[in-house]
Amino acid sequence: MKQNTGHADRIFRWCTILFGILFAFISVALPSIEYSYATTARSYIAQPQRISLFLRLPGEILGAHPIAPLAYAVIFGIIAGVICSIALSLYMRARRRLRWSACLLLFTPAIFLVIVIADVGVTQALRSKARQSMRAEQERFSYPSPEDGMIIGVSQVEDVLSVESEVPRIIDASDDFAKDLMYARFSLDNFEKKTFYEAYILRDIIDKSSMELQKWQDALPFDIVYIPSDYILAVQRVSFDMVSRVVPILAYHVVARGLPDVVSVKGSDYSIAVALPEDYLKIRTDQEKEQGDRLLAGIAKAKKAVSDLQNNIITNEEAVRSNDESKASSASRLSRWYDSCRRVKGEDDQYCTDERSRWEGELSKYDQANTEIQEYVNQTRLSLSRYQEVLGSWQKAYEDFRKNPRTPVYEEGVFHPPDGIIMEYSGDQKKLLHYLTIAVHELLHYYSYQKDATLPDVYNEAMTDFFAHTYLGQFSGSAPLSYAYDEEVLVLMEILKRVSMHEMRAVYISQKEEQWEGLIDSAYGPGMYKKLTGKMEMLLQFVPTDREGRESIKNEIVAMLSG
Repeated sequence: MKQNTGHADRIFRWCTILFGILFAFISVALPSIEYSYATTARSYIAQPQRISLFLRLPGEILGAHPIAPLAYAVIFGIIAGVICSIALSLYMRARRRLRWSACLLLFTPAIFLVIVIADVGVTQALRSKARQSMRAEQERFSYPSPEDGMIIGVSQVEDVLSVESEVPRIIDASDDFAKDLMYARFSLDNFEKKTFYEAYILRDIIDKSSMELQKWQDALPFDIVYIPSDYILAVQRVSFDMVSRVVPILAYHVVARGLPDVVSVKGSDYSIAVALPEDYLKIRTDQEKEQGDRLLAGIAKAKKAVSDLQNNIITNEEAVRSNDESKASSASRLSRWYDSCRRVKGEDDQYCTDERSRWEGELSKYDQANTEIQEYVNQTRLSLSRYQEVLGSWQKAYEDFRKNPRTPVYEEGVFHPPDGIIMEYSGDQKKLLHYLTIAVHELLHYYSYQKDATLPDVYNEAMTDFFAHTYLGQFSGSAPLSYAYDEEVLVLMEILKRVSMHEMRAVYISQKEEQWEGLIDSAYGPGMYKKLTGKMEMLLQFVPTDREGRESIKNEIVAMLSG
């Protein structure tokens, strides 16, 4: 009987130790499991937040995640442990060990409570740290609410903009919020590098962004909401009235902040006319003819360049053949002379040997000349290939133009010094920033216009787009890279690594080519301006819609500048 009792005691002792280890493991490992799960499982963030991983249903939180077997093992281990503890307690009670039985019954709920408290405590501590460390990220998504503002009309916007000491921030009520929401979701989709409490905050941002976006969508229909506390104009729908009355004022504010010295001299006597498509074409009766003429001129210019380059290659290849023939003839004469010299003076005569060496040196100049010519021919062939691409680009553009005059070099805005600026209103599907970009581009042309300008068009257009991008970015927080000259603007950004913004701005205002040439040659070495301008002019030759051809030339220019 004693032997059986001792055996039962040993079983009880080992079971107690094992259950103690199991519960200790669970209490320590559970927060770690939650941490691991939250930093790797995408489905976790997609679920609503709960207090603790331990208190969630396994099917809700685990799915097909790799840690599912371990988590299930832990959960079922707890259940098995509770059942075994109760069974052992009943066994000890039957053995009249009432003290041990009571301890086991108390131990099971106590350790369960400790696990939950530890898990919730760790989770809440990490969340608190998260909110503190990511406060700046949350503030980035702190949106104004339409409830804080007032719906206003176009005429009231003009009153708001009359305060010239400060310019309101313009946001698109749907696009800006949707863009930030997309950013938050993108961050979540790539949050493997983030800690799990950052993921918690991003989930909060998504919830908040979604609610704010819904508020704006529910506030429809409206054109503009003005939020005085933040001095924000939130635009939901762009009308013709808004473009024709508000965009010119906004464009003036943007340019006046960017070029205050120029605007103060020329004043605000600018003219921006906005017209519907049918009226725009009536106002610009020469628009279609100009497009056709420009395309035909581009084709003719490209054909001439191709023809000139082909003739150049033929001429130089003939020069190589002529040099080869001259070298062969001279080598033949040298051979005959050398044989005659040795017969007269003897085979070992030094004079014959020296003269032959001298003439062989002269013959090598033919090879050197041919090498240089061949290098030039190779460069010419590369240029020929480029201009053949240009020709194909313009020919395709002309065919497209004949089918639809609005493509591919159709201009939605134009500046004519005598008449001012004319813009086309092409519908409410375009965003306010689209019209504002066109207006700022043309208004910069207006304020930088010089009758005696010598700066090539390619630089003038590129700088205009660059400053439009820069000043609009300061004004609205975001702006398109370019209105029509993306590749040219990217080249300018490369140049700005060696030339200051202030220096380029001075060139833009003066419109003097010699000033720009001096800056480029000073920064990159003598002769670089001519090389750069040649490639930039070729870049401008490509039709704006030919992205592949323009990108290739742009990469060559950037490589040349950074080399």
